[in-house]
Amino acid sequence: MSEGDVVPQCAVPEAYEVHTFQVPDAFLKKHPSRPHLYGMDHYKAMYAESINEPHKFWASRARELLSWDRDFETVHSGSLAAGDNAWFLEGRLNASFNCVDRHAIKNPDKPALLYEADDPNDGRTITYGELRQEVSKLAWVLKQMGVKKGDTVAVYMPMIPEAVIALLACSRIGAIHSVVFAGFSSDSLRDRIVDAKSRVIITTDEGKRGGKVIHTKKIVDEALKSCPNVSHCLVYKRTEAEVPWTEGRDYWWKEETRKWPSYYPPESMSSEDPLFLLYTSGSTGKPKGVMHSTAGYLLGAAMTGKYVFDIHDTDRFFCGGDVGWITGHTYVVYAPLLLGVATVVFEGTPAYPDFSRYWDVCERHKVTQFYVAPTALRLLKRAGDEHVKHQMEHLRVLGSVGEPIAAEVWKWYHDVVGQEDAHVVDTYWQTETGSNVITPLGGVTPTKPGSASLPFFGIDPAIIDPVTGVELKGNNVEGVLVFKQPWPSMTRTVWGAHDRYLDTYLNVYKGYYFTGDGAARDHEGYYWIRGRVDDVVNVSGHRLSTAEIESALIEHQAVGEAAVVGVNDELTGQAVNAFVSLKTGFEGSPALQKELVMQVRKSIGPFAAPKAVYCVDDLPKTRSGKIMRRVLRKILAGEEDQLGDTSTLSDPSVVDSILKSPALAKAIAHYSAFPATGVSLRQMVQFGQRSSTGTLFRASQFLSEELPIRLAHRVQELSELPDGLSEMPSIKRVQDWYAQSFEEIVELPKPVLSPSVRERLSQPTKGDRSRVLSETTHNPSVKPGQYAQDLRSRRPTNAKRYYSAAEEGESSEPWPPELADYNNRFSKTLQGIKRRHDGVVTTVAQGILEYKRKRQRMQIDHNIQSFLDRFYMSRIGIRMLIGQHIALTDQRAHNDPDYVGIICTKTNVRDLAQEAIENARFVCEDHYGLFDAPQVRLVCPPDLNFMYVPGHLSHMLFEILKNSLRAVVERHGAEKEEFPVTQVIVSEGREDITLKISDEGGGIPRSAIPLVWTYMYTTVDQTPSLDPDFNQSDFKAPMAGFGYGLPISRLYARYFGGDLKLISMEG
Repeated sequence: MSEGDVVPQCAVPEAYEVHTFQVPDAFLKKHPSRPHLYGMDHYKAMYAESINEPHKFWASRARELLSWDRDFETVHSGSLAAGDNAWFLEGRLNASFNCVDRHAIKNPDKPALLYEADDPNDGRTITYGELRQEVSKLAWVLKQMGVKKGDTVAVYMPMIPEAVIALLACSRIGAIHSVVFAGFSSDSLRDRIVDAKSRVIITTDEGKRGGKVIHTKKIVDEALKSCPNVSHCLVYKRTEAEVPWTEGRDYWWKEETRKWPSYYPPESMSSEDPLFLLYTSGSTGKPKGVMHSTAGYLLGAAMTGKYVFDIHDTDRFFCGGDVGWITGHTYVVYAPLLLGVATVVFEGTPAYPDFSRYWDVCERHKVTQFYVAPTALRLLKRAGDEHVKHQMEHLRVLGSVGEPIAAEVWKWYHDVVGQEDAHVVDTYWQTETGSNVITPLGGVTPTKPGSASLPFFGIDPAIIDPVTGVELKGNNVEGVLVFKQPWPSMTRTVWGAHDRYLDTYLNVYKGYYFTGDGAARDHEGYYWIRGRVDDVVNVSGHRLSTAEIESALIEHQAVGEAAVVGVNDELTGQAVNAFVSLKTGFEGSPALQKELVMQVRKSIGPFAAPKAVYCVDDLPKTRSGKIMRRVLRKILAGEEDQLGDTSTLSDPSVVDSILKSPALAKAIAHYSAFPATGVSLRQMVQFGQRSSTGTLFRASQFLSEELPIRLAHRVQELSELPDGLSEMPSIKRVQDWYAQSFEEIVELPKPVLSPSVRERLSQPTKGDRSRVLSETTHNPSVKPGQYAQDLRSRRPTNAKRYYSAAEEGESSEPWPPELADYNNRFSKTLQGIKRRHDGVVTTVAQGILEYKRKRQRMQIDHNIQSFLDRFYMSRIGIRMLIGQHIALTDQRAHNDPDYVGIICTKTNVRDLAQEAIENARFVCEDHYGLFDAPQVRLVCPPDLNFMYVPGHLSHMLFEILKNSLRAVVERHGAEKEEFPVTQVIVSEGREDITLKISDEGGGIPRSAIPLVWTYMYTTVDQTPSLDPDFNQSDFKAPMAGFGYGLPISRLYARYFGGDLKLISMEG
């Protein structure tokens, strides 16, 4: 479209913003013959036949693509309404024969499996003849172990050829394979074994992925402690590691298979006999064992392989999926092997040993079709185009799977990877559909970046109104995606729970198959997938049940209720975010949040771990008790003004977003006219171990005036930022948070006190006249004459502005209960504010990124840099006051002789520094896949104690060290085995300590400060030493993070020249 074109009002405005790509001319020129279809007219004619005459259409294709022991008589019976669909009745066939034997008979030396091991030097090729022998030998072993037709066999293996052999051996004897992704925890594996009633499991001693070891046998052993029905565990030696062994149950793969002949006759199966179970996420928390039948599934795999990917006899197919998911089942194993071509079995990761791994495989094997998830493409796009420079002229079709692909990533895939010669097919399907259902056809369909395009043969999609269930006819409509007709590869049931199958897929909108996804149909009939409308999160193309994650969270003793939602994430598509309300006696803390993340990792697996956990007082629920996750999604998306009707909530105040009224705005302006009062750590510890009710009340009164002043400054500053930064959604969201916190404090009802109590509170303690802070305490951030009113004239409330002890002693009367009640209410208010402000740093950083995208440049001006410096440092002050007061209020019940509130009077600096070093090195190893991160030498007296907040000091040191180690690795290269040693030197002054991250061979030397700036992407300066493309990129720094790493590491590099100086006493 030209700039002057007007985009009509429609459901898919982006359809007018992207270019429609025709099939590249080069696709046809380098084709070995021609595409299976002649063009769109051919597609339309075949599609019309598949919808109008489905029996005729599918009968013809089934006889063309599958080999039958006995021909079928009835093409289809049943309906979506009844949930009793069956295909190709009376027919008999075997999946293993169709995938292996018929090709081995014709050409036994033709490559079948191209194994790409985690180590690029350890691969091997297995021919169709060899594959039949290996499958047959394993089939004999399984029969010898007592596996019969209809039994289920669990498979928990990494991506090695033996995983494919295991699936085919099961199908050869009529057993049902149930593959569990080798990233699931022992608990998840156990649940799937028990539900499938598997008596045999196949695994490995260990696995390898990205240079790291996966302890598969150890995980299996843990799972089998609760699986008494499992009688045999067959173990393939992948790493030759010593593993625990249970005699009579555990058997080595090769020792058993060498005993048996190299041919086992395939079992003839009914068309509707189960082929496999694959567990997918369910909205009730319990994973669903999706069951696929033999003939219908095989036909769907073969049809989509042939037409979507334009597979021909000499092709070599590379799908980056894992057999633990449906993508690996259909497009690593069944589709390529059914069509008799070579398929790549890829064990590694796209970034190991470097970011060129995928492209090395494509070049070495002359790959013709490549199929991978957008998550991997986003990662590789960020890594840089230089990694893609390989000879990949054989690539004809580039596929995308698992989630919608962003237009800019699609364009990179097309232009850089495909060199504008390959055809990009963005496929939509699900575990339950068995194969692609909405997709372009390779070499045929014009494509639009971001759109899944048009329905596959036999798929009759509809967009329906989610409330009324009425179909929305025509184009330019948006709603819920459903299918109106059954198709052969659709799932038949949920294992052992057919009613659940009906309720999940077929009874939601009677007569339709419910996908659970929202979608839109544009002005040309192309489909655009909008994401989940049910309680499922799609992370890196993997569907995760929110209920399953919630169940894992609730297992923790502190959690009363949990709600999990998915939010958009630039790398993984969606990220898991969890809200938890805690049981009485528990309080939210970073330590607890970390525990909850680890709880999910242990219960389900690392890939399901929440990116963020929010501890809240209550969850938004309807009067019937249903949690309104829609509201939580809106809140996380910064759409508090679009919550819709909340009148059905049992307590609407739970989610009431603040609407700043004129009165509130006036109050904020009034408080912002006063400067903040400086408060030192020394003053904070004068409370001592056991503060009286009166002393805490005085402190509460001080904060009830001081905190609104500081919060008001932040609200005002956020509304007056330069260059339109204030208009960014994330900045507005933070401004609303501060305004809401301001309002909660100033509107907190104060107790009615008698004159005598007021008099007692106004008097100093006997013998302690030094309690009063000078009203002229200098605040270094305040310039002379900056404010219209001076300190002595401000009186926003009637409270005095002191931290001071109240009168105590044996002769003193007890303080009235109203004071203790107010102290508790005030502390609880501060706890809510603290939780609300947990995401301030990340959200402000996100606002800066929004600002950069709008301006289309990475550089920001110095005035915004100065704002960030002020904002982050003032936030630390606010958090310090709030955290200390909460801790002081609670300290009477949690006494520690070395602590006054959150301040440790004897913080051991060496211990904290050592802990920060270990954590930073762990993160560095995890991120870069290193066996040994750069070493860090600590120079610090062992008995150096310092009055500070241990958590703050530990976190700051961790962030600085993390970024320091990142700079070392990036500077010297992740492939190095040894790095220069980084030195941390701690020296003690009279009232301060100084920490130096040494530049002697490591760290962040002054000479490398431009490298630091490169990573500090929210405040980056353009300097001559930076890559010239940096300002035009959307680069995100690995390991940099949004937390303390931004302000502290920036200030560390910018102001201290490498030294972090902490002034404890009067800072």
